[in-house]
Amino acid sequence: MLNNPILNQKPIEIKRALISVYDKTGVIDFAASLNRLGVEILSTGGTSAALRKQDIPVTDVSKYTNFPEIMDGRVKTINPLIEGGILGLRDKHNDDAVDNKIKWIDLVVCNLYPFSKIIKDPGSDLATQMENIDIGGPTMIRSAAKNVGWVCVVVDFKDYDVFIDELNSKKISLETRRKLSVKAFGHTAQYDTIIHNHLVGGSPRKTCRLLIQSIQIYAMEKTPIRMHQLIELQMINQLTFSTLRYTKEKLYRIII
Repeated sequence: MLNNPILNQKPIEIKRALISVYDKTGVIDFAASLNRLGVEILSTGGTSAALRKQDIPVTDVSKYTNFPEIMDGRVKTINPLIEGGILGLRDKHNDDAVDNKIKWIDLVVCNLYPFSKIIKDPGSDLATQMENIDIGGPTMIRSAAKNVGWVCVVVDFKDYDVFIDELNSKKISLETRRKLSVKAFGHTAQYDTIIHNHLVGGSPRKTCRLLIQSIQIYAMEKTPIRMHQLIELQMINQLTFSTLRYTKEKLYRIII
């Protein structure tokens, strides 16, 4: 770990991207735009096949790393050539990269298999549920989100057009990278929370009731909200406590 790290605040060029998505909405047009702008594309499995079917030049990660997908696909992208390419600091780790034949990956485009779909299937058992927990995806997303000074990460297809619009100017700003980094951490946090809450076995209705009670207590007594269980929340309404000086609090619901 670095002492006194300094964040690169300059715009970055996007020369190489890794695309691996479950939800392929818009990914063909997005990848085609990247290709038009001269970005080299790495990809895995179904995403790679989908891009190749549309004649978009793509390099399979297994070919790039010279290491096959193994263990029924459990090990694909967890490789120093991938993680080093994402996590490396361009101004400090270039010698390490050259010595280990690591090429920089400037953009990670990834979204995760919706675990909630699996657990809603009454026929799925614990083994099936655990098998469908993504490991490589969150690792790449978090790596890219962490290295926000040098790497950009996109987890939502709704951001494709905005990203391409900015990339047409040849570089991506720190402001954009930071916004997408925050969104990426939220994406993996939501994913892990859904898994956690399912494995804990808590009742969503009970948890929601406890949350509302906690908000009410906070509003009346300014008591910090403390819950023993991680909760994934989404704002659905805004409550106004007109009799209080600190007038507004937010009501949330659990995403399941």
